[in-house]
Amino acid sequence: MLDLGLQNLFDLLLITAYLEHAAGSASRYRYKRKSQSEEYLADVKNNQKNIFYVLDRANKDLGGLAISKEFEEYLDYIESELAKDLSNA
Repeated sequence: MLDLGLQNLFDLLLITAYLEHAAGSASRYRYKRKSQSEEYLADVKNNQKNIFYVLDRANKDLGGLAISKEFEEYLDYIESELAKDLSNA
């Protein structure tokens, strides 16, 4: 349950950067857009199905993690280890 997989995490990070670039670089109004921005937005539109698939998969994985007792125990373990390290420093 804790192992979401590096590939899933990497996919999520890439999609986040991909969408952030689309939101930040393209003008809202068509007449102000550059041709590169038009192509980028068209690419985002063409890949919507894949983007939503990855986001839905991440949502399911993270939603399961939020209610996992194993995850809470792991967080307690991390906190105790961090407290030990800080007390020894």
